[in-house]
Amino acid sequence: MKRIVSIIACCLLTAVTVSAQSGNPIGLYKLQLLSYEKGKPDHTPEFTQYKYCSDFAPITIMTATATPKEYIFVMRQDEPRPYTFTGNQIIGQDGHGTRIYDSNNEHFTLTWFNTVRPSAEGIFPMNEYITEKYDKKNIEPQIARSIEMMEMKNIEANHKFAGCWKMIGNIGTYQGHEIVMKQVVDLYKIYGEKDVVLIFSNSGQLSGTTVYYWPLQVKEDNLIVEGKNNCKIEWRGEGSFILTFNRANDGTECKELWVRSGMPNNYQSLFDTNVPQAKINIPNSF
Repeated sequence: MKRIVSIIACCLLTAVTVSAQSGNPIGLYKLQLLSYEKGKPDHTPEFTQYKYCSDFAPITIMTATATPKEYIFVMRQDEPRPYTFTGNQIIGQDGHGTRIYDSNNEHFTLTWFNTVRPSAEGIFPMNEYITEKYDKKNIEPQIARSIEMMEMKNIEANHKFAGCWKMIGNIGTYQGHEIVMKQVVDLYKIYGEKDVVLIFSNSGQLSGTTVYYWPLQVKEDNLIVEGKNNCKIEWRGEGSFILTFNRANDGTECKELWVRSGMPNNYQSLFDTNVPQAKINIPNSF
């Protein structure tokens, strides 16, 4: 009888263990190790790369700059649908589909066949399977906080800026009249108590998005410091303001009109938010 109980217990433990390693990856993970199909030694990457996985889609995040005053990263959407557990087996008719396995809330392994990403350093050899191992260890606090803010979490603050804003355009003058000149790219900001993220959106597409994370000092309602930029604020009501600062490279004064607004639909689906979007149309001529 004891033997039967032991066998049942072992079976249950095995089932729980397998189940624990076969979930869909969710959240932010850091690339820790690269392995190769054709005998090249395992490689610890010199670069910093993350995956953010949600029920909408997975994205790759590449860190470009990491300093106390500025953290910059670039986003790329990997697939049109979320990563789901496949097991370490052939995927797709040609066998080159992405494999997701050994996956749970803390780590996952991804294997892909490289036909598109040549690397002079040999980090990504062409025409072979490459395995990437991710987990949630040693994630930089700036990227973790940036993601948290884009998820609209823990952004409550004791100042008027808290929340998400969209840049409508630059302020200029024409024949003595103040005008708004339409933006070429879409810019968004999310303010927290002591930090801010600036999101350069590529026409609402996730791929090509560049994100800046800066420390924030709110000295007064009309004077703030974003990273290295001293900014003057002129409020145009509770839901809009003009931000003025001097451009770092040449000292040119810039004036920008910002309004409260959520990010585009793709971003809100990715980060599972539901913030109303402002509907303001600026003529193309401006």
